[in-house]
Amino acid sequence: MTEDLRPPFRQQFDNARDPYTARNALGILGTGAGPPGPAGPAGPAGATGATGPAGATGATGATGASGGFGSPQGRLTLQSATPVMTTTQSAKTAIYWTPYVGNLVPLYDGSVMTMTTFAELSVATTDTTKSPAAIGASKVNDWFVWSDSGTVRIGHGPDWTSDTARSAGTALVMVNGILLNSVALTNGPAASRGTYVGTTRSNASSQLDWIYGATAVNGSAGIFGVWNCYNRVSVASFVGQSADSWAYTIATIRPVNGVTTMRVSYVSGLEQDAFGATYTVSAQTAGGTLATSGIGYDSTTVYSGTVAAAQSTAMTPIIGSYQTTSLGYHFFQALEYITGSTATFFGDNGGTYMLAGLMFEGKL
Repeated sequence: MTEDLRPPFRQQFDNARDPYTARNALGILGTGAGPPGPAGPAGPAGATGATGPAGATGATGATGASGGFGSPQGRLTLQSATPVMTTTQSAKTAIYWTPYVGNLVPLYDGSVMTMTTFAELSVATTDTTKSPAAIGASKVNDWFVWSDSGTVRIGHGPDWTSDTARSAGTALVMVNGILLNSVALTNGPAASRGTYVGTTRSNASSQLDWIYGATAVNGSAGIFGVWNCYNRVSVASFVGQSADSWAYTIATIRPVNGVTTMRVSYVSGLEQDAFGATYTVSAQTAGGTLATSGIGYDSTTVYSGTVAAAQSTAMTPIIGSYQTTSLGYHFFQALEYITGSTATFFGDNGGTYMLAGLMFEGKL
């Protein structure tokens, strides 16, 4: 056997050339991946990107509900800038609609009511340009506020058929709680375009009256020829009988002392509020005669309501009264009647501590 005489370094060289031997000497090369290392620190924030394009316009929302509206805020009056008359205004030839609780009026355009501002409106009773005709003698008329191509005006409708009844041409219609003219008015608003605000009744001279009664011999009559549909106020009037006394000898109902001045007349456009009158007088009788007094409603020969009586030789007070709702033009007349031969009625009995009279109350 031949001895391997190669030097050690030669042996190492040969081993390196021998793959098997080399593997044994260096170990097997690992093939699996090592675990991931820890995350590195976060990098700095990037720059802001460019603004994107604008989105499309959204669809239009539904139309909201229309705003509300209220009642007309003015009053009919015969005295400029005075919505509530407290003094007599007689034989007037102009009428006003004046702001009272405000200066707004609802006007209808066929689809909606619009609260419209107004300053004091006025018109002559003889006007024929914005009303069907001049107001006639002893006529009842309704009044309307309307828009004349943007100008707010007041005008009246045609005459009522009578003192107590509207005609077909003066009919009213309610729209959304507001009364309007049902029929187109000549020179005025088209049908349902005029807001009804009140009613008047003219005197025999085609003028308008607001007359508080007064105390006089046989009295001085009261006349209230203007009525408001809205913002009515309470009105009271007294007609005093200052004649000392008068005797009556016929058993027939008649006006007090045979005259019609112990009376109050008034107009009402709607039958809503009560009107009333009370007549107070003192009387004395003899021989079993009964003296009575009371109120005649639209009558000078028939009593209405309560009738009081006296049958005594002593002076005795008598009080009669009547209350009613009304539509149109009416009057309360103080009446008297006796059942026997003679009765004496007393006005003020020649003094200052006694006075017969007619008291009227209503809303106008």
